[in-house]
Amino acid sequence: MELTKLNQWLTLAANVGVLLGIVFLSIEIDQQGKSIDQANRISIATAETELFSRNIDWFDSIIDNPEMAELSIKLATNQELSMVERARTSAWTNQVFQIWLSSESYYENGLISADIFEAMLGAPAGIMSQFPGMVPFVEYMYGVGSLVGTAPTMTARIREALDEAGS
Repeated sequence: MELTKLNQWLTLAANVGVLLGIVFLSIEIDQQGKSIDQANRISIATAETELFSRNIDWFDSIIDNPEMAELSIKLATNQELSMVERARTSAWTNQVFQIWLSSESYYENGLISADIFEAMLGAPAGIMSQFPGMVPFVEYMYGVGSLVGTAPTMTARIREALDEAGS
């Protein structure tokens, strides 16, 4: 009789242990989910910050460098460029082009919000209207197929902006 009672107590203790283990496991899974959510939010914030930083760097080059400021004025007023200015504009355009194209990749991978991506989609038209002298350089970059194939939505917006600019 005592052995049966002891067996019942041991079975009860084992069942309580299993129950506690299940509760502990569910808490751990919940914590893991929260950690993953937090890591995703941090990734999104980091990507958006990096994207904005790249845009700010582009405009900082105008603020910090008088030659780039002069170049931006020439591009804004569609003036003739020297060979050095053409080389700078080409590099500058490449930098801007990469920002535009990478924004689509960031969006597709969930690293930037739809609002940020939508704002980036408006950038080509805004830049080309502000700096019409950049249009031939953007047209050239657009023509280099290896740069455009990976971002169809942004590529279409760049083409629309070029069409609006009359290129």
